[in-house]
Amino acid sequence: MKSEMNTKIFDLKAESYDFEFSDSPIGRAQRQAVHRFVKDELKLQSNLKILELNCGTGIDIAFLQTFGTVTATDASAKMVEIASERNPDVICSVLDFNQPIRLEQKYDIIFSNFGGLNCITPTRLKELSYELEQHLIPNGQLFIVLMHKWSFAEFIYFAVKLNFKKAARRLSGKAKFGELPIHYYSKSELSNIFQSFHLNKTLPIGLILSGEYMNVVGNKLQKSDQYWRWLFPLIGADHVVYNFVLKTKDQQK
Repeated sequence: MKSEMNTKIFDLKAESYDFEFSDSPIGRAQRQAVHRFVKDELKLQSNLKILELNCGTGIDIAFLQTFGTVTATDASAKMVEIASERNPDVICSVLDFNQPIRLEQKYDIIFSNFGGLNCITPTRLKELSYELEQHLIPNGQLFIVLMHKWSFAEFIYFAVKLNFKKAARRLSGKAKFGELPIHYYSKSELSNIFQSFHLNKTLPIGLILSGEYMNVVGNKLQKSDQYWRWLFPLIGADHVVYNFVLKTKDQQK
C-alpha cells in the first residue's frame, strides 16, 4: 500500500516537476552544486557502469553519461516515461526501492539525487544499504543526496510566517508530502545506516537557498552557499550530498 501511494504521488507530480523544481532558480543552483561535487570526486574517470535510483524526469542522465553507461530507474512509471523521452539512448525502467532490489549486474557507481531516499523508512533504508552493497563492485561508490534533518533557513522562513509546525518538521525526523511520509536524517544517522560503507565526503547545499519558497530571491543568491558552508554544523542545509565508498570485507569485520 505504501509503495503504491509513493508511485501515485510522483506519477501526479511528473508533468509539473521540472517547472516546479528542476527549472527553478533553486533547483538549478542545487543541481549544479551536486554535479560539481560528483565531477570533482570522479575527476576524469570514464567507462563506469552507473545505476541511477529515483531518476525522476531524467535531468541528471546526460551529466552521468560523461562518466560511463547509465541505467536509470524510478518507482514512477510516468517519471520513467518522461526520462526515456528525454534520453532515448538510455535504458530507463521502473524500479521501486521500497521493494527488495535484485539486479543482474554490479555497478561502479550508484547515484540518487534530491531526496528520493527520504521517502522510505529508516528500517527500509537500512535494508536497502545491504542491497546496494551487493550491487557494487569492490570500492564502488554511492552518491546520494538527501534532505537534511536541520535547515535554519527553512525554520526561519516558516517561523516568520507563524507556521511553527512546518518550521520544526525536520527536527522531528518525519513530515509528510501530501500523504507521503518523509524521513529526515542527520550525518551520524546515515553513517550508522550505511555501516558497510566509509563516508568519504559530504557537501551541504541549500544553506541559504533552501526550499522552492526562496525562488523569489534565488537568482540573486545562487552563489551564496559556498560562503556559508563553514556554518553547516550550526545552520544545517536543505540537502546534503553524501559520498560513500564500499568497505572491503576486511574493513567490514
